[in-house]
Formats: sequence, structure tokens, C-alpha cells
Amino acid sequence: MRGFPLLNLLAALLICGAVILPLVYRATEASRVPRTLLESDQPATAPSATPVINTHVSLRFVHVPEKIVLNCNDQPLLTKESPGALSVEDTIELPVAEGRAELQALITWPDGTPYTVVELKLEPDGLAGRNANVWSTGTTADEIVTFSWREPAP
Repeated sequence: MRGFPLLNLLAALLICGAVILPLVYRATEASRVPRTLLESDQPATAPSATPVINTHVSLRFVHVPEKIVLNCNDQPLLTKESPGALSVEDTIELPVAEGRAELQALITWPDGTPYTVVELKLEPDGLAGRNANVWSTGTTADEIVTFSWREPAP
């Protein structure tokens, strides 16, 4: 014997609503946090107070670059003139504040180089490795790349 279809539909919608409503509430909970409690509003710490971690950095290229500059907080971390290879590896002292680091990657290629990509990989001591791709526009790539080692909120 079959049940009444509208009753079956109503029961299915009630079950879905009972599952979806708490999920929607939880997902939008972060947007209701008062602006004064966000970390971005906290006063910035002095640059000297930022912990520095020894980090292995590697860059892989499709085309040989002319110049490579990696900056963090307007301080050069890595500068290479005419590396002459498709990969560059070095160890730098990376400032990591509150579980994140922002690097400015400024890379130039010879004239006539098509749009290309660079793989930037960081492997800090005691932290998981992270990588990012930086795309060029013409013969230059100038991009700010953010790496984060924060644990997601439960």
C-alpha cells in the first residue's frame, strides 16, 4: 500500500529542514561576530617582535628568469640576478606572524617571453610545506602571496 505523496513530500522537507537549518546557522555565525573582536583590528606588533623561522624556499620556472626578488614586509628575503636555471633553492629567515606570512614575488624575464608560471614552495622548520603558483603578465610577475599555517576553526 502506498502513502499519500504530499504527506511523503512534507515529511522529507521537514527532515531536510531539520538538518540544513543548524548548518546554515553555524555557517553564518562568523559574520555576526562584532567587528571589535576580529584579529585584524588588533594593533600591529613591532617588526622586531615577529618570530623568524628558517625556511627552505624553492622556485621552479618554465622559462629562465632575469631577476628574482622575494620580499616580506618590504624587506628583501631572496634576491637573485640572472640565475640561469629553471629552478632556484635557498634557505631564508621567514617572519611568520600569527601563523601566516605574506611574500611579494617580483620576477622578471627577458623580452619575448610568453606568459608563464612560477611554482613557489616554502618548507619552514617545524611547519608543513606550502606552495603557490605565481603567473606573469608579459615579462614580469609582481604578486603578493599569502601562506597560512593556522588550524581551521572547529
